[in-house]
Amino acid sequence: MNTAVLLAEEVTLDRLTLNQLAERLGMKTPSLYNHVQGLPDLNAGLAALGMQRKTAYPRLKSSYSQKELSEIYTPTPEERVWAEQNTRFDMAHLGLLVLLKMSAGVFRTPY
Repeated sequence: MNTAVLLAEEVTLDRLTLNQLAERLGMKTPSLYNHVQGLPDLNAGLAALGMQRKTAYPRLKSSYSQKELSEIYTPTPEERVWAEQNTRFDMAHLGLLVLLKMSAGVFRTPY
């Protein structure tokens, strides 16, 4: 199931296929039917697993590529100027940027 979760995070749940999962696992698609009854069964398993993994930050993925980290969490020049204009001290400036970028990561729509 962990591989299915990671794949669903990459391609989004509505685009996840058994063929993709089988390829990721290094097996043929018919072999998956020894583990799940089909895509609806896999989706039900992922939903149940998701309910068990609820956290304060449900939209944060469990892993990010270097490109995603850079795109989401690197402050833009405009954000840096804004943070400088709205804080008095370096530590407050850094804290404001961290909060800004973390909220962008949490509330970013993955679709």
